[in-house]
Parts: sequence; structure tokens; C-alpha cells
Amino acid sequence: MEKKEYKCTAATKEALFDAIFALSKQKEYDKITIREICTYAGISIGSFYHHFKSKDDLAIEAYYQVDKLINEDFKELCKNKTPEENLYLILKSYIEYVSNEIGILIKTYYKLIMEETSVSAFEPERLYYKALTCILLECSKKGYIKENINVNEITEYCLRFLRRLIFDWSLHDGKYDLTKQFETDYCYLIQGLK
Repeated sequence: MEKKEYKCTAATKEALFDAIFALSKQKEYDKITIREICTYAGISIGSFYHHFKSKDDLAIEAYYQVDKLINEDFKELCKNKTPEENLYLILKSYIEYVSNEIGILIKTYYKLIMEETSVSAFEPERLYYKALTCILLECSKKGYIKENINVNEITEYCLRFLRRLIFDWSLHDGKYDLTKQFETDYCYLIQGLK
């Protein structure tokens, strides 16, 4: 593949994220080399090391791209919906991101975060976390969820719901339809919140 020139760091990183996602769908993570990632992305190995210390660092940051879900299109989509519909949309968008973009690379992410100290895409300062909290606050104000539930606690509960579902899917090597299972499990989640 011909080497590409990237004028900005964001474009280089995006190419590397795309490469690790695509290659992990073709072969096991442990068998993917940095050279293969760079060839697929069309960048030099030196450029790779300018941005990341290792393949593991790339995999962790690639997973963090979930914050991209909370973009202007998502905000526009939420404008004409009820808080309950927005809760469904934000949770489902995460599941679809894992299913469609990350795929079974999620197993590697879980392995890496268990080896690290406190690495998590669900930290309170992350954009996805903040957006979910705001939606749950609106759900509470409009009576879609019980009044006596602390919004920060319910945000954590919803994130555990996502982690549980995704972890189970990864334990099954992605052999079932994650989005379809989300639809079933979400019904139970929302009944419990009401």
C-alpha cells in the first residue's frame, strides 16, 4: 500500500485506529504487528511511535473513540426525542459502536484494562459519561425513572449494564448478535428503572 502523508495528528491517529479495527477482524490481536498496522494505515513506523508507545496503547486509545459518538449529529437527533428515547439511543449507540467498529478486539481491551491500574472508557470526565448523566437527569425530571434514584448511581448502573453485556458477548467470541441481545436486555433495564 502506498504511504500517505498526514498533515495533522488527528488524521494519522484515525488511520491507525481504522487499521487496528480492520486487522483485528482478520486475525488475532497477538499476531498483528506494528508493521502491518502501519502498512494498512499508510504511515511510517516512526510516525506510529510518535503517537503511541506500543500496540497496546493504540488499542486502548482506539476504544476511547467512543466519545466520537457524542457529536453534533447525535445531539441533533436527540433534540426531537423524549429523554427515555435518548437514553435508548445513547446506550444503543455504544453497543453498535462495539459491535460494528471494535468487534472482538474488545477482548483485548478488557485484558489490557485488567492489567493496567485505572484505565477505563467510563471515567466521569469522559464525554460519553457526561452525556449519559445529562440524559438520565432529564429522565428523572420528566418522571421516566424513579425520583428517589441518585442520577450518578444510575449512570454507573447503566454503564455496568453495558459492560456486562459487552463482556458476555466477548466471552462468547462475538458469536451472537450483540445489538439484538441489547434490545432484549434493555427492556428489562428500563422496567427496573421505572
